[in-house]
Amino acid sequence: MKSDLKEKIIAWLVDEGVEVKMMPVPPGAPVEWNLLASLKAPIPVKVNIQKRTDAPKLAFIMGVAFSKTHLDMIMELDAAERRELIAGMLQGILLLCPDCIVATQPPNIEEAKSIIVTREILTDGETLRLEVSRTLRILANSFVYVILSLTSKFGPSRREGERGLGIM
Repeated sequence: MKSDLKEKIIAWLVDEGVEVKMMPVPPGAPVEWNLLASLKAPIPVKVNIQKRTDAPKLAFIMGVAFSKTHLDMIMELDAAERRELIAGMLQGILLLCPDCIVATQPPNIEEAKSIIVTREILTDGETLRLEVSRTLRILANSFVYVILSLTSKFGPSRREGERGLGIM
């Protein structure tokens, strides 16, 4: 049943056009298996999907690392403006997904270099395939929300020789 769940999820994701790779389990983590799902639209987003060992749950984890250009611009803001900007992004994500766990890395909001969004779903249920799809959509939309928030404030961040949004 355990590997059957993993195989079902992989099949569902591949059926939806998502690239899936097996990843090592983080050392010491209460995780049975770990997948990396690479979504292509609306912009490339990577989501880790982990089967927890301590509960009948899947954890979907997505992170947005601020580009060097945007991070430099964020750090040029005074502390109050940084708190307002980052808090606004966190609040926006929570409006998209009230049951998500949202955090900054590092945890001090004034020094944030990335935003991590996690959503957990139960593995036992008749709507699991729908919840997997819905969770990926929520996390992709959260990713886009952060990028749009930074781009609307600072303009696009392009790395040398790169087209499109400068994301890490």
